[in-house]
Amino acid sequence: MFFFQFDYKKIAVIALLILLPLFSISLLKPGDRLWIFRPLSGIVGFTESLFIGLTGAVENTTKTYVNLIGINKSIHSLKRENADLKARMLTYSEILDENQRLKQILKFQTIQSYSVKPAQVIGIDLFAERSSIRINKGIIDGVKKGDAVITQDAAVGYILESHENTSIVLVLTDRYAVIDAVLEKSRARGIIEGNGVDTCILKYLQRSDDVNVGDLVVTSGLDNIFPKGIPVAKVKSVKRKKSEITPQVEVTPIIDVTRLDEVLIISNVKNQSLEAALQ
Repeated sequence: MFFFQFDYKKIAVIALLILLPLFSISLLKPGDRLWIFRPLSGIVGFTESLFIGLTGAVENTTKTYVNLIGINKSIHSLKRENADLKARMLTYSEILDENQRLKQILKFQTIQSYSVKPAQVIGIDLFAERSSIRINKGIIDGVKKGDAVITQDAAVGYILESHENTSIVLVLTDRYAVIDAVLEKSRARGIIEGNGVDTCILKYLQRSDDVNVGDLVVTSGLDNIFPKGIPVAKVKSVKRKKSEITPQVEVTPIIDVTRLDEVLIISNVKNQSLEAALQ
């Protein structure tokens, strides 16, 4: 039998299915919801809750991201401020060091009877024909060729050329530089000659002279260029050969001329003793 064949039972069922919702609607009170929509309402409510939860999570994530951006900006700002403070501290430290050096220069100048002039190093040339430095004092400041150049710690060299406002200092490591010197302990006398960028040779010692690695070499003061007793170098190595009259003594200068900022120019030295002046 075909489904669409005229059948009273089927007609009755279809009519019942149509009339039942209509009858339910007629029985609804104001504000009531049709029973057929209740499952749909639950689905919609679940969907709304899920959407609200997802929206809240996105909102919280966005707030967290925005807060992180603000924190990162604060961190960068603090880093810049910290770098600025470090730069200022370095500047203050450098100024303090410079003041200390100037105090030492002034103190040195007050205890000496010969002429002392402070000067700044404005150029260094250690690899040309002459190993030298340039200073900002010249003829108008009373600087002349042959004046000694030192720091408050050790000998540097002497004036090679003096111009109107600047001067060239031949440093003690130059192969043409010579300084009359003595060993501090044994008082053995010799001549320091330059041997390169960072070493010198102590020549003309006697075979019997007491000289050892680490001994301090100071100016003798007999050349009337340097005051007596200024540190010059320390003994680096000693070689004695039977065929030679004097030992081969290599020394390392006390001062690293590549690190100099200020120097002292000494004039009119007449064999004075630095130790005596300091007493």
